[in-house]
Amino acid sequence: MAILDGLKGVIAGAQEKEIKKLTLNENHCSTMEDEYEVVVSGDDITVSRYIGSWRFTDEDREKYLDKRVSGKKELKDKINTALIRKIKIPDWSGFTGSDPNVLDGTSFRFEAVLSDDTKIFANGTNAYPKGYPELVELLRGIVDP
Repeated sequence: MAILDGLKGVIAGAQEKEIKKLTLNENHCSTMEDEYEVVVSGDDITVSRYIGSWRFTDEDREKYLDKRVSGKKELKDKINTALIRKIKIPDWSGFTGSDPNVLDGTSFRFEAVLSDDTKIFANGTNAYPKGYPELVELLRGIVDP
């Protein structure tokens, strides 16, 4: 029984993790770059999309801002439920994928920091972790409702 109670505690602890910061960068055929950024501060959350050509520097970042959406607890809960419990981004940690048979596709770089300071990094070229399309759909749906 003690083992079962211990497992329940581990599972509950894992479910309590939340996004602190997330960045998803997509590079399309090496010409256009989309970057989504999610930043949480208390109950406030901001989702931004930047669109530019190739890589923009931090100094140029705001001039490439396409849209920014701010929200409170309801949006924060929606994002955390989707990312942590449904898409399971903690499982993405260390993912590196490549499909050499696709030419001029899309590459991505994903970084996230969770509320317990766990860092998650994943990247790939024409190969993606399970749930990747759902992540992109979620972020696009927030900035383009």
